Amino acid sequence: MRGRVHDMQFDWFRRTLGGGEPLEPDTGNGLLFVMGINQWREETEWPLSRAVDTDFHLRADGRLTPEPPSTAEQPEEFTYDPMDPVPTHGGAIYMSDDFRPGPLDQTAVKAREDVLASR
Repeated sequence: MRGRVHDMQFDWFRRTLGGGEPLEPDTGNGLLFVMGINQWREETEWPLSRAVDTDFHLRADGRLTPEPPSTAEQPEEFTYDPMDPVPTHGGAIYMSDDFRPGPLDQTAVKAREDVLASR
């Protein structure tokens, strides 16, 4: 890891916008977070040539599976209303202190009628 995310972002802006010498050399074209192992990794290409596209299906019981549902399984449905967007709750990095950063309990958001979520 090359340091704090804020420092890497600031360094990118300095290199990109020409605001002076970069704080450190650009060592990769992309930085991605690998879920499951909780690790940041630098990559020199995007999209990754070794990536494998995998389709997943949100099932009626809330599971997310690689197998498509049978024709007998009733699909979940919801209606999106652009006048009532789903609010941000957690994970805020570039927002005011009104929004706590990091993972938070999403129970209230998931209880909305216009949200589908895996269990």
